[in-house]
Amino acid sequence: MTALMAGLAVFLIAAGFRRPATSVVVAPYVGGAVVGFGKEHFVLPEESVLWSGIGAVLGAVLVPIPWVLGLLVGGGFGLASEVGLRRRARNRRRRQLGFELPAIADLLGLYVLAGESVLGAMRRVCTEASGVAATELGAAIDLVDEGSALVEAVRDAARRSSHPDGARLYELLAQAHRSGARLVDALEIFAADRRSSIAREMTVEGGRRALIGYGPILGLMIPTTLAFLIYPTLAGLDALAATP
Repeated sequence: MTALMAGLAVFLIAAGFRRPATSVVVAPYVGGAVVGFGKEHFVLPEESVLWSGIGAVLGAVLVPIPWVLGLLVGGGFGLASEVGLRRRARNRRRRQLGFELPAIADLLGLYVLAGESVLGAMRRVCTEASGVAATELGAAIDLVDEGSALVEAVRDAARRSSHPDGARLYELLAQAHRSGARLVDALEIFAADRRSSIAREMTVEGGRRALIGYGPILGLMIPTTLAFLIYPTLAGLDALAATP
């Protein structure tokens, strides 16, 4: 009976979130869909609703507390778990894009130097490459194929990009297409700057990992060293105290 009530409550909550079906908008760079309620809307990915529902049912059925409280606790834990996983995936995607950008900028520069237009270079890169950058450029190309202007499509990709330097690269493409600026030189500077940033990030990450690795070692060595230093002293004091 408790499980039935919990399942019914989760169904009603999920149905309430999904009621305005016309307001579902696909978010290609985040994954999943977003449910909105007009101008004054509450935004919640469908994955969050699913995880909250699963957590609520498990909390109501398995946790030895009143089912309403278990429903709330389980739903909150499920939502927190989904948010944490989504944040981790977003950070992993951002990191991957950061490593891809120098090579993508070099490819774009080579195609432009060979005589391709900005759009042609983007198409060639999306054909030859794979990864986060190719996906974001591919989304911009899809917008162009649907009738949008290239500058608007590329700037839309810049707004949605997983990495600030990705947005910077796409803005370079938009400016070059609009004003005819020397794109090859700008891409070369961008790639060199991004490689320097990667080197700095790797240095910082190496130092952080070294501190994490030395922490347990120091935590074990310091008490052990103190024990070896203090024990003979205490033993000597005990011997002196026992001497008549």
